[in-house]
Amino acid sequence: MSGISGIFAFDDSRSLPARMLKEMHHSIRHRGSDDEAFIAFPASGKTATIHSGFDSQTPSKHPLLPDDLMLRLGMGMRSLFTNTEGADGCRHISSAKMGLHIVFAGNIYNRNELRQLLEAMGGAFEGNSDAELVLKAYSVWQKQCLEYFNGDWAFALWDARDGSLFCSRDRFGIQPFYYLLQDGIFFFGNEIKQLLPFLGNQQLNLPMLRRMMKINAMLNYRDETPWQGIKCLQPGENLYIKDARLHTQHYYSLHPELFGKLEFSFEDASRQYQELLWDSIHIRSRDTQALGAGLSGGMDSTAIVCAFQQMRQKPVPTFSSYFADHPQLDERKWIDIVTQHCGCDNHLVSPTAEQAWQDLVDGTWYNDLPLGAGCAAQSAVMKLAASHNVKVLLGGQGCDEIFGGYRHAQYRFMADSLRSGKPRDFFRQFASHSKGKPSLDILSNLGKTLLSTALPESKLYQAEMKLLRFEP
Repeated sequence: MSGISGIFAFDDSRSLPARMLKEMHHSIRHRGSDDEAFIAFPASGKTATIHSGFDSQTPSKHPLLPDDLMLRLGMGMRSLFTNTEGADGCRHISSAKMGLHIVFAGNIYNRNELRQLLEAMGGAFEGNSDAELVLKAYSVWQKQCLEYFNGDWAFALWDARDGSLFCSRDRFGIQPFYYLLQDGIFFFGNEIKQLLPFLGNQQLNLPMLRRMMKINAMLNYRDETPWQGIKCLQPGENLYIKDARLHTQHYYSLHPELFGKLEFSFEDASRQYQELLWDSIHIRSRDTQALGAGLSGGMDSTAIVCAFQQMRQKPVPTFSSYFADHPQLDERKWIDIVTQHCGCDNHLVSPTAEQAWQDLVDGTWYNDLPLGAGCAAQSAVMKLAASHNVKVLLGGQGCDEIFGGYRHAQYRFMADSLRSGKPRDFFRQFASHSKGKPSLDILSNLGKTLLSTALPESKLYQAEMKLLRFEP
């Protein structure tokens, strides 16, 4: 966990007090209080100075950032120590020799392999932080350095050699990056709350909110947020500022038109999927300290826990929630099956209705967006893990969709049976899926199944995007 903040005046004759940057940065203290640092470019000069904050590990090494220091560019970074980079989290983020300065939030999971590659090319490292790793990689490959990263990130990198600011968000948007351009001042950070004090006319983006409610998902759409004027970098997108001009560019995207053209046997696809799953768990866990896993009994968390336990000699600490007053939400049956099979060390929590409501309120503040009811269960699990000194939880998203685990996606599974010439399987699945449902729902599922049989996956994807993520 980590966080970044920044302000930048397009016009070099303008400046802002450092107090503004410090207030932005303090508002995300929950993202990491183990260390913090600031990079300041005073309005009176072009040389960067490094400053400590109240959460810095070694405040005596660098002076505290004065409130009244006038800045053209100021950037802040804070860290929560979770891996072997430890105390180097906010160090080595500035290189006067290279003319490069960075604030970084996230993780580079292939740090070991990438560091070895850069060292073989003559690179020398002062510490072990991911921020320094990205800085060194940029010095060699410039913007193409992203091709070498396996991880999640949101960072801003100032290149003093040509006076440019390079910002990037990871391929799938795991780390958030929000920004605001107000009267020639560029503000950025990991959370919307950092930017709201500087938004002159605070108006809600009503079309965006209507879209959220229509698809029942509180997600940003393209570069929009619920606030007019505040934007977000999209997954797999970069932002560049040079000569007072801002532009964005995608460097990565999925290609749904290829979904139906990949030729794999079921066995090959299963093998490749397992290899990718195991590798992703391995590189996330090898350098991480105080690591556990969330366990709901669903497909994604079960797959992760089972694979993770096979990699470890000691029982994996797992954390689960259930609602004792609502048997339909009690998944302990499935949790117990996984726990007994793997031999993991499971911990349970059952939040009350009052706790669930408070977690929903708190979660909305931390997330800057309204959250679904599942937030209560997830929040309870995270608090339980923290009480056992576990800082990082492995968790899964997407496996239930991929494997057809959700009932609303099973018509695709049934369509596969028809396409494969297995009508008996289709009728058995359809009868089971339709049991107890109203006639209209049965007809709807039949129509979706037949449509899925006739259209390739890429066309279905485009139809869903058009119908659900509608333009206002």
